[in-house]
Amino acid sequence: MPKNRILSRIIEISNISRKEYDDRECAERERLKKNAEKVSLMIMDVVRDAKLRRKATVNINKRNKQEKEKIRQKIETLKLKLADVDARIRNLDVLGEETEKMDQHLATLESYKDYCLDLVEKGTASVISLEVPCLDKRLQQLEEIHESRVQREFNVRQNLLEDKDIASSSWPNTIESVNGKLLCK
Repeated sequence: MPKNRILSRIIEISNISRKEYDDRECAERERLKKNAEKVSLMIMDVVRDAKLRRKATVNINKRNKQEKEKIRQKIETLKLKLADVDARIRNLDVLGEETEKMDQHLATLESYKDYCLDLVEKGTASVISLEVPCLDKRLQQLEEIHESRVQREFNVRQNLLEDKDIASSSWPNTIESVNGKLLCK
């Protein structure tokens, strides 16, 4: 140590401060180390949470895609059912129109038959002889109309046979059976 008291004191203070400084530095280093450990734990928490979030996101996306596919399939099924219902409605409309035309045709035939029978019962010879040529001509027209009606009815049925309800009905499947049944009535 130097012989100068002031200098000795400065060195002594310097040594004391150096020791305090080293102790403080050591304590601060420890505190920084603890802070780093705390932050490391926080980082691990964030990483774990991020992995869980990613996994949850993947699961949610997967479920959403599955739900979307189920809904898409339901929509497709509904579209098919709607198309089927539309086809059936169109078939019913066609059947309704054809029924109306057939009813009109039947009424015309019955009117002709009733007129002929009435003429046979109540008509005079002169009226009958005047009416027969006209009635024969009208009969020829009715036969042509009848044949085309029967053919049209058969064609409509054949076109509509794709519909299960109509196909399972007891409609005849041949033109001959259609002609036979209508001629018998």
